[in-house]
This record gives sequence, structure tokens and C-alpha cells, in this order.
Amino acid sequence: MNGTQALEERLIEIRERIDVMIHLLLAPVQATEPNVRGKVQREVLKLCDFAHTREEIAKKLKISLNLLDVTLNKLRNKNFIRSVQVSGKTYYIRIR
Repeated sequence: MNGTQALEERLIEIRERIDVMIHLLLAPVQATEPNVRGKVQREVLKLCDFAHTREEIAKKLKISLNLLDVTLNKLRNKNFIRSVQVSGKTYYIRIR
């Protein structure tokens, strides 16, 4: 990887962080729980706190990575969460 590629990757990472910050400012977490179906989705949503990777969430909830991926995709499609990559790891954050 040359210097230009490293710089481009760093700029992409910074842009993603800024996107998350803007999203948080424009769509604050509501006081009421969002309309999520099922215990697994509710439990996954609770762990989308910008502190857990998908492996950590799966381990904590004792569910398979496949089930977690499906659940994260459903929550992402409903605009409840965003994923942010930091230092090569992907974290999830609740935005609604």
C-alpha cells in the first residue's frame, strides 16, 4: 500500500465518522423504543452502542454470525443502526 492509498483510506474513515455524527445530530434517539420485531432484534439493537463488533455481539447473545448478519441487515434497512469502521474493525451504532 502506498502513501496515496493510505491517505485515501484514512479520508474515507474520517468521512464515515462525520456521516455518523451528522446522522446522530439529525436523528436523535427517540425516548420510545422503535418498532422492532422479536427478542433477537431488540437485544441486538441494545448492543449497537459503538462499543461492540459483530463477533462480540454474537458471542454475548449466544447466536450464530449468520443470524446476527440477517438481524443487522434488517435493522440497517429500517434505518435503526449504522456501521462504522474504525482501525479495521466494524462497530455498530443505534441512530433511532
